[in-house]
Amino acid sequence: MFTGPLGIKQAVEDFVAKTAPTADAFNDTAVHRGEATAPLLFESDPVCYAPQMELMVPWGPEEKFAKCGWYYERVWEAANSSADQRMVRFLASGYRYLAGGGMVGRVWAFREAYKAYASLLATSDKWWCDQSIWSLLHVWSVTRDTNVTADFRIRYGLLSLDYNNSFFLTPRSGAFGSPALYHFPGPPTFGKNAYTAEPHNVGGLAALFS
Repeated sequence: MFTGPLGIKQAVEDFVAKTAPTADAFNDTAVHRGEATAPLLFESDPVCYAPQMELMVPWGPEEKFAKCGWYYERVWEAANSSADQRMVRFLASGYRYLAGGGMVGRVWAFREAYKAYASLLATSDKWWCDQSIWSLLHVWSVTRDTNVTADFRIRYGLLSLDYNNSFFLTPRSGAFGSPALYHFPGPPTFGKNAYTAEPHNVGGLAALFS
C-alpha cells in the first residue's frame, strides 16, 4: 500500500543523491562509513526467513528460522569488528534481516549482483525461494567470506538493506515511521518468473534507477 506521492518522491530523491550512478563511481569505503548508500537495497524485516538456506549451509540448526538467525550472526560479528562501520544497522525496531518482498537499486548494481544470483541459482534445480538466495548473498557480501566461491560473492557495499524503512515496511507489530509503502505479504505463492524462469515468491516489488 503506497503512503502517498510525497513519501515516494522523498525516498527516491534521497536514494539517487546518496548512491553511485555508475560502477566506476562506486566507493565501498564511503558506504562502509555511512557516507553513501549501497546502490542495491532490499526490504528489511525483523523475521529471519530463508527456508532453503540448507541447500548451501547443511550444518547448524535444523529448524529454518533458527538456522537463518544463527547464520546471520556472522553479519553482526563482521559489522562489529570495524569501529567506523555504518552500513549494517542495529536498530531497536529489530528490522535487520533481508526480505525479498521489496528491492530498490541502480540498474548497474542490480546487473552486477544478479550475476552472483544466477550463479547460485544454477547450483541446484531445487531452488524455489529467491529470498533464500538473496539472504545468502547478503551474508557473504557483508562478511567477505573467502571460503565462499568468488562467483557467489557480491562486492562489499553493493548490497544492503532498507534499515530505515524509507521505501518498505512490513508492519509486524504496528505501523511506524514514514515508509513510501507498507508491505502486507499474503500467503506464499510459488512459481517461475515468466521473464527469467527464476524461482520467486510472487508479490514482490522492485524499482530500478539508471
